[in-house]
Amino acid sequence: MKIDRITTHHVSVPLGRELHTAIHRISSVHNVLVEIEADGLVGFGYAFTFNVHQARAVRHTIHGLAELIRGEDSRAIRSLNRKMTAAQNFVGTAGISTLAQSAIDVALWDLQGKRAGMPLFRLWGGDRDALTVYATGGWISSPVEDLIDEAEALIADGFEHYKIKIGFEDWREDVRRFERLIGAVGERLSVMVDANQAWRTADALAAGREFERLGAAWYEEPVDALDVAGSAELARELVLPIATGETIYGVDGFRPLVEARAADVLMPDIMRVGGPTGFFDVATFADAHRQQVSSHTFTEVSAHVMSALPNAGLVEYIPAWWDDLFEDAPRVSGGRVRLTDLPGFGLSFAPKALRDWSIDDVVTI
Repeated sequence: MKIDRITTHHVSVPLGRELHTAIHRISSVHNVLVEIEADGLVGFGYAFTFNVHQARAVRHTIHGLAELIRGEDSRAIRSLNRKMTAAQNFVGTAGISTLAQSAIDVALWDLQGKRAGMPLFRLWGGDRDALTVYATGGWISSPVEDLIDEAEALIADGFEHYKIKIGFEDWREDVRRFERLIGAVGERLSVMVDANQAWRTADALAAGREFERLGAAWYEEPVDALDVAGSAELARELVLPIATGETIYGVDGFRPLVEARAADVLMPDIMRVGGPTGFFDVATFADAHRQQVSSHTFTEVSAHVMSALPNAGLVEYIPAWWDDLFEDAPRVSGGRVRLTDLPGFGLSFAPKALRDWSIDDVVTI
């Protein structure tokens, strides 16, 4: 049961064009891949950034943690997390430290499922093997005509939920774009809007009233994720549900949001809350306060966790970003992510992706 070795890869997936949100410019997704070997089994995990140097920092941090846990019992996941957290106390237990630890946590749980010969959603007590997803797209760098075409394609593929990016300096431009989109597909598709923390409270409230009037399904990150008071004000003033949390770290980060009722939908991100271990902690805390969670990215991993939660909402899916990175991963079709009976998370890294998109040398510790 001892951890024999840990291997990492840096794989940059090109997106073909630069995509814009209110705060991001994205042309490729830098994935840090982790393989943990124990007793002839391999557990797979990963984290990602949009910047080559940040990915390298995550990877180097994983190497430091690998030296710490190599030789330890791979089944003792909670104990190993406490050990890694203590080791990272000096540099802080958020940001790159958490991304690195989360990738290891994912791989350790994958090992656990493989050792048990069960898919993790079953091992965790879940009974849903098909979960509803929403498709994220609608980048602000795209003309509204492209958003309408994308929405029509999603409807044809059986999707019921679509999230678009908003966050222009003048929020009225976002409202104009949304009104055109809703006019074209609003009776056939539920559309959420995501501002990526673009505005201060006054503008966010004014914009929110317009999105509410036009029938948006939810209003994501309208203000800075750490502006709990601003988010709480929006939650009080708007009927439109407020969603936030993708850039929040751990239970301690979510506690102020929950206690202030600053959101209607909480959005834990697997790599920012400490992997599945931390995701369950956040979701359990949220459930104790009668709050719903909706996962952020990491569809292949998050869906297993969401299947086992009593307060699970929608699962996020970003088409094409990771589809070619894995083999045997759960696939999305007809607006559902469909989990399989393969053990663990039911995936492995695609040899072609490792061959074509790798950056830097493979490292084994």
